[in-house]
Amino acid sequence: MDDPVETTEEQEAAFRQAQREHVQHVQQYLSYLTWELNHRSLIHDDSKTEEPEFSRFVVAYSKLQESTFGSPEYDANKKALGVALTHHYEHNRHHPEHFKAGIEGMTLVDLNEMLADWMASTKRHADGDIFKSIARQEVFYGMPPMLTQILINTAKFFQERDALAVAVNKAVDTVKGKTDGGNDA
Repeated sequence: MDDPVETTEEQEAAFRQAQREHVQHVQQYLSYLTWELNHRSLIHDDSKTEEPEFSRFVVAYSKLQESTFGSPEYDANKKALGVALTHHYEHNRHHPEHFKAGIEGMTLVDLNEMLADWMASTKRHADGDIFKSIARQEVFYGMPPMLTQILINTAKFFQERDALAVAVNKAVDTVKGKTDGGNDA
């Protein structure tokens, strides 16, 4: 490792101050993202709980769940939602259809919620596969390869976190079973 270069106390003090300010700005911008993502997690798809969406999604739910994402049957069931789907897109920024510019009109916050939505939606289908979903959406929305790769990388990150959560829950259950004699009470 190279030896440090010679500095003055004034240079060091100025750098430390500038670095503190830089970190504070980074923290500020990241806090905007975390606040907004937390907010989105609390209000995600709230429009589905009211008309004109609620009753139509209730009827379509099992049909969509039983069909393969992207299949002609799935697309027909989705199209049958009609006014409910139009309303949903108008009131939910995590759908590219919300924007005149499509996916290019979205923010990173919108994209994160969109991917989380896609990940959760794959769990509704017996044959759900986030990577097949991303590949289909890449074509459907005309996503550039770089964005597609970022979504794939983030989906892998989510899967790693899912696996970690399962392992932690299993460990907690094991410890709980040992401490309470296996009783769930």
